[in-house]
Amino acid sequence: MGISRRDGFVCTEDYPVVETKAGKVHGYVDGDVFCFRGLEYARAGRFQEPRPLEPWEGIRYAFDYGYGCPEMTYSLEGKAPGGSLLISQRFWNMSEQVQNMNIWTRSIEAGRKRPVMVWMHGGGFAGGSASQLYSYEGWEMAHTYDVVVVTVNHRLNMLGFLDLSSFGEKYRHTGNLGMADLIAALRWVRQNIAAFGGDPDNVTIYGQSGGGGKVTTLMQMPEADGLYHKVIAQSGVMRVGPSSERSGELAQRAVKKLGLSRENIAEIETMPYNRLSAAVTSVTEEMGLQKFGAGWAPVPDGEYFIGNAFDKGFRKETEDIPMIVGSCLAEFDPSPVGDKSKWTDDQRRKVVSERFGKEADRVIAVFAKAYPGIDPSYAAAIDRRVRPAVLDFTAIRNRDARAPIYNYVFAFESTFLGGQLPGHNGDLHFMFHNAYGQEAMRKENVTGPLQDAMAGAWARFAETGNPNGDDLPRWDAYTQEHNAAMIYGDRNSMVIGHDRELQEILASLPGD
Repeated sequence: MGISRRDGFVCTEDYPVVETKAGKVHGYVDGDVFCFRGLEYARAGRFQEPRPLEPWEGIRYAFDYGYGCPEMTYSLEGKAPGGSLLISQRFWNMSEQVQNMNIWTRSIEAGRKRPVMVWMHGGGFAGGSASQLYSYEGWEMAHTYDVVVVTVNHRLNMLGFLDLSSFGEKYRHTGNLGMADLIAALRWVRQNIAAFGGDPDNVTIYGQSGGGGKVTTLMQMPEADGLYHKVIAQSGVMRVGPSSERSGELAQRAVKKLGLSRENIAEIETMPYNRLSAAVTSVTEEMGLQKFGAGWAPVPDGEYFIGNAFDKGFRKETEDIPMIVGSCLAEFDPSPVGDKSKWTDDQRRKVVSERFGKEADRVIAVFAKAYPGIDPSYAAAIDRRVRPAVLDFTAIRNRDARAPIYNYVFAFESTFLGGQLPGHNGDLHFMFHNAYGQEAMRKENVTGPLQDAMAGAWARFAETGNPNGDDLPRWDAYTQEHNAAMIYGDRNSMVIGHDRELQEILASLPGD
C-alpha cells in the first residue's frame, strides 16, 4: 500500500468536538482521521492512586501530546541522538502529571463500534513515552484498517513502582501505581471510547518490550478484568521481575536516606522531585540495580498483582483471551556489517565464530535449516534471551488457556550498512504500518508487502481474535503438537517447529 496520502486538515473553533463523561474535548481532522492528543484520563498525587477526572465546563483542547513521565536520570546530554535511521525518536516535556493518552479514529459517531487497540509503550518500566517514537503514530492504522488506536502515558520508575507499602495502608499499591494508571486508562476507554467510534467490548491491549511486559502483567491483575479482550506482546515477555522483598528494601533504604520515617513519611509526597530522585538513584546504585530498568517492575503481592505467569501460571479469568506473542530474530546483538551476498563461507564462519567459537559451524548449519532464506552469517546476531522466553511463555499459555495463541519471529533484513537485522524495536515500524517513514526500513518490493502483512494481521486480530483473513498469509495457532510460528521478513511464511533444534543447541552453549 505504500505511504497513504493525506488530503485536508480541519480544525474550526467548534469542530471536531467530542463529549466525554467529564467534559468536551476538541481535536482536529488530518485527512480522513480524527486526532485527539494529550487527553487526560485520570489525576494522581505523588505515590497516590489515580482518581477519575473532575468534570469541567467548556471545551479542552486536545491538539498536543501530553507530558511523558520523568526518567530520573534524564538529561539532554544523556539522550544525544543516535540510531535515528533505524528508530527515529522525539523528545517531549515531562511532568509527574502524566496520565494522558492519544486517539486516532475514522469516526466520532457513537455506535460505529470499531475495534479498539490500546498501545503501551516500551522503555521497560523505567522510561519512554507514548510519543517518543515516530512509529507509535496511529494515523496509518486508523486510516488503512479502520481501527481506533489509543496510545497511553503513565507513571514509570520510582513514581510508578517504588514499593512504600511497608509504611502504611495508604501506600499499599505504590509498587504498582504505574499499572494502576494503565487500569485507569482502560476504564476511561471503557466509559468513553464509544464517543470516538470505538467498541468498548472489543479492546486489544498491545505493547512491545516493556509494553509487552505491561500487557502480560495486566493479565495477572484482577482489577483489569473485563477492560480488554485480546492481547499482543512483542519482545516483552518477562521471565522474572523484582521480588517484593528487594522492592521493599529499596524503598526502605531510600526513605532512610531521605531522613524520613513512618511518622513523617507523608513528606515524601511533596518534597522537591530532584531530592527524591537523587536519593532513590543513590540507593539503586548501592544495591547494584543501576542497569537500565533493573530496579523497576510491577511488584507481586499475590492479590493486586498475582505474579508472573511463569511462576503462577495464568489466571483462569484470562483463559478465553486470544494472544499474539513474538520477538525479533536479532534483539540486542548487533548484526555483522557488510553485503553478505558477496561473502565467502570463511567470512561467514569468522563472524559467527566471534560469538560462538568452535561451535560456529554447528550453529551455522542449524541456523540455515531454521531460516533457509536468511544469510547464515546472521547467526552471529541471533537472540538467545527473548525468543526462549517467548517459546516457554507460549507453551504455558497453550497449556492454561482455551483461546488460541499465535507466535511470530520478525526476521526482516534491511539494506542498512550492506544488510542488517533491525533487532529490538524493528517490528514496530511495520505493525504500525509506518515503515516508509523510517529511512533504513525502505526496501524495494519488501517494505510495502511486509507492513501490509503485519499491520493487517494485527488489525484483523483486534477485530476478530484471529490474524487470518483477506489476502493475509495463513497463520496457524500454536499448539504443543503443532508449534507454528509466522516468520515476518522478506518472504512471509508460516512454519512448524522451525527453530526447536536451534534453540536447544543455543541453550547448551555458554554465554547469554
